[in-house]
Amino acid sequence: MSADCIICGKHKRDNPSVGGSIYEDDYVYLSHYPLDETGQAHLGHLILEPKRHITGMEELNEQEQLSLIKTLTNAHHALKKVVNVDRIYTFSIGEQARHLHFHLIPRYDSTPKEFYGTRLMEYTGDRTSDEAKVKDLSVRIKSMIDR
Repeated sequence: MSADCIICGKHKRDNPSVGGSIYEDDYVYLSHYPLDETGQAHLGHLILEPKRHITGMEELNEQEQLSLIKTLTNAHHALKKVVNVDRIYTFSIGEQARHLHFHLIPRYDSTPKEFYGTRLMEYTGDRTSDEAKVKDLSVRIKSMIDR
């Protein structure tokens, strides 16, 4: 773990996420994305991170690779059922936090077509500031993954 990494801090519970851990094992940690500086989040925006502080896919060992893809697949299945969406965008950028992580963001049917694809993060219609909604969604996703 890196002492100054916000993601490593979350794993140590220094920076807990709203809704807590949705899933974790020895290798990965899945949670809802935190509320932003305006106190809002895209409802259902999940973040999946390896627990070990690494910056790129090429650094994953075999156990981390297996856990990451299994968790990613299970999270997709659970998220689709819980929020009833057809599309979940999954990507990794790593510019703000230099710790490998993957964003899973549902694209709701109500999202206007001009916000499909890379413009989804500009759309504010699916955002919430209700921590209770985020916590409830996290619990429902967790129950689907824990089966």
